[in-house]
Amino acid sequence: MFTESEKRVILFIIAVLLIGSTLRHFYPEASRTEGSISPFPINVNTAPKEELMLLPGIGKIYAERIIKFREENNGFKNKADLLKVKGIGPKTLKRIKKFVTLGGKNDDNGR
Repeated sequence: MFTESEKRVILFIIAVLLIGSTLRHFYPEASRTEGSISPFPINVNTAPKEELMLLPGIGKIYAERIIKFREENNGFKNKADLLKVKGIGPKTLKRIKKFVTLGGKNDDNGR
């Protein structure tokens, strides 16, 4: 029914699946992510465009607008200042504010 090489491929796939399910049992997802490196929080007063683009809903254009705003206004004084960036409204601010910092004592910790 199957050739010798097809049997080997099937056995290999079964072995990989068994090993994978065994590893998941002994190394659950939560324990693998505890030591992961997170880029957050991102300092909106110093981050380059590529870092800003890691924020949810922030693409190249919005990242460029954030940088332009901070250069023209000597940085962000509070997180609500992000609303002054064209295209960033209350919904976007709510989505990103837990991922950003102002990088100093003026950081308003989520307000």
